[in-house]
Amino acid sequence: MWPLEENSRTSNFSGLWLTADRSASLKAQSCVRWSPDGKGLQYLLTNGDATNIWEQPLAGGSPRQITRFTSGHIFDFSWSLDGKQLFMSRGEVTSDVVLLSNLR
Repeated sequence: MWPLEENSRTSNFSGLWLTADRSASLKAQSCVRWSPDGKGLQYLLTNGDATNIWEQPLAGGSPRQITRFTSGHIFDFSWSLDGKQLFMSRGEVTSDVVLLSNLR
């Protein structure tokens, strides 16, 4: 796991990839946060049509999945100050394609 660029104003990373093969279907997004207990880094990982929060312990070991959504995307997340509540914005990503022709 390696950061691409750090945003010093928010202490978040503006990009992060978790695999050496960037064509893989697993892609981490730009949201990296400290875990509430300070013992790990939490990040968003999109696999297919679902984004979930994962945590990588600083002491090493395997990452742990925090949320288990089967669809939808998480755009941002944050923990309450006491670490008991998780706030997130999530939804669907849609796009439309319009073909304009014969414009004068």
